[in-house]
Amino acid sequence: MISRTLARLPARVPFTLLMLAALGVRAWRTDSDAADLPQRVLQRVGFAPRDLLSFSWRRLISSALFTHGRTEFWVAVVMIVAAVGILEWSGGSIVAAVTFWGVHLATLLVESLVIALPLKLAGAGIGARLSDVRDVGPSAGYVGALGLLCALLPGPWRNVAAAVALAGLVYVVFAPDEQAVTNAARLSADIAHFIAFPLGWYSLALWRRLRTEHVAGAA
Repeated sequence: MISRTLARLPARVPFTLLMLAALGVRAWRTDSDAADLPQRVLQRVGFAPRDLLSFSWRRLISSALFTHGRTEFWVAVVMIVAAVGILEWSGGSIVAAVTFWGVHLATLLVESLVIALPLKLAGAGIGARLSDVRDVGPSAGYVGALGLLCALLPGPWRNVAAAVALAGLVYVVFAPDEQAVTNAARLSADIAHFIAFPLGWYSLALWRRLRTEHVAGAA
């Protein structure tokens, strides 16, 4: 049974395997599976909201293919397997890939255009820090996939799962410890997670609408 399941993985979860391979290769080349991501690499591939003003939009993509290293790399691996992998296995590769990248891109744009840059223009110190800090990681994508998975749960379980996940996110974002407040990269990531989960959750309505239109068109 296990061998048959493993043999089916390339056909059932190609996007998940591709993401794992991309992260793994980059971690191997930068040694970030066991050490912190070098600052020179972070500055080259990381995304900061102010990059939108200079049209450095490629960073929206490159930032999702690296992590800060050490524990964050392995957390990303586990979460991609658990959230993106299960979503792809049950919903298909298109759903998993579009949800991951759609939520990732939407999260960075919302955080940049609705939170970071307006706060910077208003003269708030936190806005300047959020706008200038470079961050990497695929967490917005896999948190979005987790949100969609929770929305797909049957009956009251979907609400229970959402309440637990959002309670954790609210605590992290609005009641962080003192160190997290002074760490702009950590705060930026926390805010991104709080944006990504609802985006993933509400993407269920979009997928249902597309499926309904597809069935109606086929008829």
